Amino acid sequence: MYIQATVRDGGLQVATSRGIDRNIYMIEVPFIDNEHLEYKFYKKKDELLKALESKTLPSKCTDSETWDGVKCKSYCSVRDVCPYVN
Repeated sequence: MYIQATVRDGGLQVATSRGIDRNIYMIEVPFIDNEHLEYKFYKKKDELLKALESKTLPSKCTDSETWDGVKCKSYCSVRDVCPYVN
């Protein structure tokens, strides 16, 4: 699988000075086995269900999972009530 990245200002001098020499890049995405993904998401699901049953907060996601907090602050639909963000 590949991502096609189109450079918005690829032809400008500032892009060239930063090493951007093309307008389009094809970036290969490494293969991840389904078993690895299923393990990760089933584990998260089980943690969430356990927290709901016991009416306790689930543990905070790791910094890598939240992009060092950017994902929480910009993309999470429950960030307004999350004690880990506020």
